[in-house]
Amino acid sequence: IMPSLVGSEMCIRDSSKTAAKSGTMAYDPNSLANRLCGAYPELKPYYRANIETYDRFLAEEFFDKYGTKVIIDTIRQNDKQKMKKLFNILNSVFDDGTNETQSLICVTILGKMDNDPQLIENAKAYMEDYLADPVIAVNKYLSSAAGKKAKKKLANPPLYKPKKKKKSMMSTLTCLLYTSDAADDRISV
Repeated sequence: IMPSLVGSEMCIRDSSKTAAKSGTMAYDPNSLANRLCGAYPELKPYYRANIETYDRFLAEEFFDKYGTKVIIDTIRQNDKQKMKKLFNILNSVFDDGTNETQSLICVTILGKMDNDPQLIENAKAYMEDYLADPVIAVNKYLSSAAGKKAKKKLANPPLYKPKKKKKSMMSTLTCLLYTSDAADDRISV
């Protein structure tokens, strides 16, 4: 990486933070991934490969395969310095993030704590209340019977079967009108 590119990435990241804090912009999933790649450089190749593969950033795919594991490992290790760095990112991005970004943080990433009491306790010490409350609620739901059923359905979705359209009486009459002999006579005249 060229030093000039690193500098420009930092400049973009700093201007994004300022814009998000001023309310003129909200963090999107791409911004979250960028911030986390700064904290976890080992994620950068996977981030770039995700964009190259799909011609855009697919956040769910990136976090499901790579990002969430690194974050959960950090929470499991509970190293004070790493936890502060991680939750500085998650708290600020959640606070100024789009709904999609907030869902990504609560469900896709921190929902993978699977309501483990030790992981929840480790994370709770660093989460702001505005993040902790939904994260705890999501973890409780995902560990419930309904949540487990939903996760199973998401992991193995049923095949898509388009619903057969019910014909209304009016569409049936219209169809009959245009397919009758009278309609053929009118068209040929």
